[in-house]
Amino acid sequence: MFYKNLANVYQHVFPAAGKVDFLADLFKPHGMILDVGCSDGRVALSLSKLGFDVEAIDLSEDMIRVAKVVSENNERFKVRLMDMQNVSQHYPAGHFDGVYCIGNTLVHLESENKILDTLKAFKSVIKEKGILMIQIIHYNYVDENQIKMLPIIENEMVRFERFYAHMGEYVKFRTELTIKETGEFYDSETTLLALKKERLEKLLYEAGFRSLEWYGNYNGVPLNSEHLQLIVVAKAF
Repeated sequence: MFYKNLANVYQHVFPAAGKVDFLADLFKPHGMILDVGCSDGRVALSLSKLGFDVEAIDLSEDMIRVAKVVSENNERFKVRLMDMQNVSQHYPAGHFDGVYCIGNTLVHLESENKILDTLKAFKSVIKEKGILMIQIIHYNYVDENQIKMLPIIENEMVRFERFYAHMGEYVKFRTELTIKETGEFYDSETTLLALKKERLEKLLYEAGFRSLEWYGNYNGVPLNSEHLQLIVVAKAF
């Protein structure tokens, strides 16, 4: 229900601007890229317009519906309804130059074992020395500071509020979305795995990734204890 309500206004809540340049600099020019958890597809579309061939997947039928409209029938941009845990069943080994998974998508998986299996699946479809990029919330910062509310996102179109309730290894994530033009209000709740940096690092190494680089935002600033975002870039070996 959360993504059903969010799908049509996603671009106003989480715009693609600011992410595309960072991603484009990571991957081989004109390479084949997999966008895992593509949401409304606008990041993938922007990369395709820069010359990348992008396969974009998401588990939300509503997000995929929007992404297919957004794709503008671009031949470099293909959209599929798919569970990220199953990518190795749908794509051959070494098919992609790179994979990216942003928007705190990875921690929707319920356990570290599922994350490890998914990271192994990512590695299987990435070429040798290809790139994996993941962005999640920096749960070390959230836990150490007992963050109960993320910054409010508000503009002329929407007001989006996000709340955390701490539950050990998990957080209960509650959202309130107001669409200003219509006055519609939606609230939703889900449970996320509060995956900390040291655990993600261990899982990446176990999955066969190396040369890890850590950032605190899409400007490429090195990660520190005060960053709310965590970005990791790794190579498949």
